[in-house]
Amino acid sequence: MTGILVAVGFMLLFALIASNRFVMLRKMSDKAFANVQKDLIHKYDLLDDVLTAIRKKNLSSESCYPDIDEKLMILLSKADPENLPINNTVEIENQITANIQELYDCLEQENILAEVPGQALSSLEEAGNALQAPKQHYNDMVRHYNNAVYLFPSNVFALFFGYKVRKTFTGL
Repeated sequence: MTGILVAVGFMLLFALIASNRFVMLRKMSDKAFANVQKDLIHKYDLLDDVLTAIRKKNLSSESCYPDIDEKLMILLSKADPENLPINNTVEIENQITANIQELYDCLEQENILAEVPGQALSSLEEAGNALQAPKQHYNDMVRHYNNAVYLFPSNVFALFFGYKVRKTFTGL
């Protein structure tokens, strides 16, 4: 009987330690995301300015730009880093980053990159560069958290306590 009580005691102790570890890892990734959040808001404001400046150029409808502009405007309307769940914000940011690269490629391909106000583009590039380190730090914290969610035996407790995998930023 004492053996069973000792085993149950160890299991409860392990569950408590595992739960505390998940809480700690989640808080660390939340804190890292908070550093990314404010920079994302700034980046999105700059992107909106760039898109507005490009729209004023009245580019041809045959250009690849209108499609990219539409995609970016839809994504920007969904982007709300302060109110969306972290996974949704990360997913939208990954899509925005990919579309910004597509925008640069399109403008360069059609030889209209030089027509876009340089200050707007350079500010957007600086904002993107400033996000690299905070995004990488967030990804590092999430990698530790996700490992705990995936790997045995902590994955059993993750399932039991409802801890879900978090998405990471791509295109760093």
